[in-house]
Amino acid sequence: MLTLNIIYFTIALILLMLVFLVSSLWQKQHQIYLVQLRELFKILQQHRGLAQGILKGHLQLEERLVHTNHEVNLQIAQIKVAAEQVRLDLTKQSRWESIIEHWFRFSTSQQDISAENSLQQHNKLVLNTLYLIDDIASQLHLHKLVNDNKDSIRHIWLELLFSVENLGQLRALGTGIAAAKNASHVEAIS
Repeated sequence: MLTLNIIYFTIALILLMLVFLVSSLWQKQHQIYLVQLRELFKILQQHRGLAQGILKGHLQLEERLVHTNHEVNLQIAQIKVAAEQVRLDLTKQSRWESIIEHWFRFSTSQQDISAENSLQQHNKLVLNTLYLIDDIASQLHLHKLVNDNKDSIRHIWLELLFSVENLGQLRALGTGIAAAKNASHVEAIS
């Protein structure tokens, strides 16, 4: 009888360890996916700044912009792979579809575009990426993370992301101003 109890206990312990291991792997894979979304966010911000510099006259940035285009495409491919690994269907994410369509139109467009329009389009693309990060974080129940007082910390990390985006917009404006060596009335008051 004692041997049978030890066997049951061992089986229960092994099952518990397997559940913990699977849960840990699932969480790790989702973290990788969110990290890759954050990387896309960062690269799109860089693309915005380079585009502003070029459109305002700093043509030496063109090679870096081509490289950044490639990085965005590579990051998108990596996100697709990571999503497949965690069995996340990106086609059901309207923001993801919007990002992909917007990026494709934007990155393959050979039309002349004003610096102001480029900035607006980049801002929309980057903000959509931020909202997608928030959507995915909500799906993963990250909004349930709490601080020591049991208050949700979602607003803290969301504010941090949007603060980083606001700084990114200012950097892009600054790059454009530096390249043009002057500021428009609107840029001066931004």
